[in-house]
Amino acid sequence: MEKLNDRWLRLIGIPLISIVSNFIFFQPDNDAHHISRWLALGVSLIECSLIWESARIGIIKARQYYPKLSQTTQRLCVQIGWFTLTTVIQRIGIVYFYDVTQFWGYPMSTRAYWLNTLIPFLFTIPLATIYEARYLYKQWWTTYYEAEKLKKEALQSQLDSLKAQINPHFLFNSLSTLSSLVSENPRQAERFIEELAMVYRYVLQTNEQLLTTLDSELQFIRAYFHLLQMRFGRSVELDIAVEKECYALYSPPLTLQLLVENAVKHNV
Repeated sequence: MEKLNDRWLRLIGIPLISIVSNFIFFQPDNDAHHISRWLALGVSLIECSLIWESARIGIIKARQYYPKLSQTTQRLCVQIGWFTLTTVIQRIGIVYFYDVTQFWGYPMSTRAYWLNTLIPFLFTIPLATIYEARYLYKQWWTTYYEAEKLKKEALQSQLDSLKAQINPHFLFNSLSTLSSLVSENPRQAERFIEELAMVYRYVLQTNEQLLTTLDSELQFIRAYFHLLQMRFGRSVELDIAVEKECYALYSPPLTLQLLVENAVKHNV
């Protein structure tokens, strides 16, 4: 599990919550009983640290048992249960200590028990929300990134497989055509070899490339189709209707060759 990196959040959050909670909820009673503000703030800082660190332990444990994005509900239930249990036990225990020892110089009332127990939830709930929101965002981003990576790897694998099929298949068909031309028309066979060398040079050059321009692909298709016409004569014709602004776009190399080959092979 990834380490909980919340150093700055704790360094800023604990003092801030201590000051705010002490000033809003306890300062009037402290002033009425002439309690030092520095003492009250120091005690508030210690209490806030205990609550924060206890909540942090629950967050870490919940993530260890239910780390996945699909386990968010279980993780939240564990955290809520942990926050409730530890906060209530801590606050009742601390207030009881103040009551028995009269640490503040006066006994604690029933209202003080309720107030000291419920007030921390005003801060632990937003605190837990911040932690969980950050965790969910990281989990979502990791899941999205891994899915995109797997998708890209799958497409690359398909493309590599396609290239592996094209090269020997293309060469086999070309050699079969050349074999028939050698006996029938030696001059045309010589020209066929030149065209084949140019076409296959392009195949070798683009074999390791992920993408190539549509302009390069169309130039290759024209040369490749010239080989097909040597094989089939005027029985096949090529008509390219592509807008000029599309020539600079990219596509995987040799994909058009496969389309043209299949069109010739399966066309009536």
